[in-house]
Amino acid sequence: MVKRTKKVTKNEQKSAVEEPKAVKSRKKTTKTKSSNSKDKQEYSTRMPLIAMILFAGLFVVSVFMLFRNTKYSADSLIVQDLQKLHKIFIEIDKDCKIIDFEHVKNYIDFLTVKEFVGSEVGAMNVSYPRNWKGPYLLDNPTVHEQQYIILRNKNGYYIVPGDGVTLANGKVIGQDIVLGEKTDMEKVLHDSAGLKSKEGILGVKIDVSGSYLKKILQAPLKYL
Repeated sequence: MVKRTKKVTKNEQKSAVEEPKAVKSRKKTTKTKSSNSKDKQEYSTRMPLIAMILFAGLFVVSVFMLFRNTKYSADSLIVQDLQKLHKIFIEIDKDCKIIDFEHVKNYIDFLTVKEFVGSEVGAMNVSYPRNWKGPYLLDNPTVHEQQYIILRNKNGYYIVPGDGVTLANGKVIGQDIVLGEKTDMEKVLHDSAGLKSKEGILGVKIDVSGSYLKKILQAPLKYL
């Protein structure tokens, strides 16, 4: 019995050679798809983390800028209030002649008064109370919920923020910056660690022209 040998055509040979290549190609494609899938999973996992880090960074920067701007805006508010108060006390002294203030630290809580009896309004003593033209303000100004004060000092009288007010330089009035009768105010007003701010000087001196009357009244009588 004679065995017949099957002739393999060129196309069949080519097909037989290409078949393993196709299998390899499919395996490679499968691996590529699997790799891409893993990359996508890692990317999708990392994105929320990256977003959280960016959000946290922006939040910290925003809080810092807000805190910084708030501090400097407080100093700016103080400068504006001092300018307003200074003008008011110039007017009061011109009309009423301020004699003095009762305490070393006197709260400015009397500018809303319309009229009063006697020569004293709040802690302030004046020579001509009838010339009072109040109220000078609808509300007494405050900063950080603290009233401004008139400081009686060896060098005169000064309008300054009250105790407890935190300035842009981080100093707290009454704790880090202690103001009293013997304080060298001119030095404090021009010291960046004191009342000197980028926004301006955080204290202003006022004139008290009626004080000479007090000196005359307190002087001993030479003639009877």
